[in-house]
Amino acid sequence: MSEASQTYEPIQTYQEYQDTSSPPPSSTQRPALMSADGGPTPTPHVQPNASLDVAIPGEFDAREISSYMRVDGNEIFVETDGVRSLPQVFSITILVYNQVKNWTYIILTTLFSILMAVVWGLLYAFVSFAMIWWVNPTIRLFYIMVKSFAKLWSTGVQAFFDPLYLSFALIFSRAKVGVTMRKGTITV
Repeated sequence: MSEASQTYEPIQTYQEYQDTSSPPPSSTQRPALMSADGGPTPTPHVQPNASLDVAIPGEFDAREISSYMRVDGNEIFVETDGVRSLPQVFSITILVYNQVKNWTYIILTTLFSILMAVVWGLLYAFVSFAMIWWVNPTIRLFYIMVKSFAKLWSTGVQAFFDPLYLSFALIFSRAKVGVTMRKGTITV
């Protein structure tokens, strides 16, 4: 369907939107990972409301953007067949590693995640603003100016240099050049 033939619904106010939308899911509900036909479910739609009750998807990294960050203790500490520690020591080592990693991550995200969300939100907003309102128009202006300059240059070349080069070509087209060789010397 082309864009010209699409029909659009009239814009609703926020209050009309809230009145027609379904109530937000409770915090205990989680969206299903698979739909009834066996395919993946669409991304859950979070209804705008005044509370901080956010629908959490079933899998946090569904698109596997940070798959390289999944590092378990068994991947870090790998013993060879020839050299092994006591099984209890190895199990405790893996447990300590995983717990320290997880709790450090929890503490750091608790302390800095909101601040970092603000910083990254501002950064991406500034980059988007600069690209939309400064970089793209500047590139477009440069393109227009270069295209105008190219037309002027082309006209100048056709008006001045083409007749000059044509004249030189006609002058030298009648010249005859011959080369003769005589015992080690070349005469033109």
